[in-house]
Amino acid sequence: MSQFKVVLQNTIAEGFNHEEVERNLARFLKTDDATVKKLITRRETVIKKGVESDVAEKYRKLLDKCGVGCEIRPMLPTSDENKPLSDQTNRIVQAGLAPSEAPKSSMPSLILTDLTYDQVPFYRKWWFIVLAILLFSPASFLICLTGNIYAKKRDGVYKYSRGLKWLVIFISFVFIFKAVVHQLG
Repeated sequence: MSQFKVVLQNTIAEGFNHEEVERNLARFLKTDDATVKKLITRRETVIKKGVESDVAEKYRKLLDKCGVGCEIRPMLPTSDENKPLSDQTNRIVQAGLAPSEAPKSSMPSLILTDLTYDQVPFYRKWWFIVLAILLFSPASFLICLTGNIYAKKRDGVYKYSRGLKWLVIFISFVFIFKAVVHQLG
């Protein structure tokens, strides 16, 4: 018994325009326009997974009627199907991506979020933390202790992992310690 996944691709079928496809997809997926716009801007998105070939074919036909490209792919068997999903994986799956197809960060210490960079306060952005370390280390120390730090990359907004955040705290502490030793000695 083979399992398949239905993958939405960022291609608009001939005879459809972008707005029409967005409306059709919003109606088909029963979601809002903002979510559909996110899905359309991605290279590809898993719409349905773990279905039989006939069900996958029905989805493909419906997506073709919506005016968007779609592909049916076999699911690869995995040994860890029963493992609980992490928070990050849950967000990725809820966003319509399979975890293996989620945008990857070049640094494993960055975690993809669903925020926009405009939603992040300026004092939580990486550039402000770097300036705070260089100009006033206690500020960076306190900011890191009280919340997350965010960085913007091409494919989204990432928050620093706990390990990277503690590294920034350590660097801030070293700068503070150095200043105290300099003043005392």
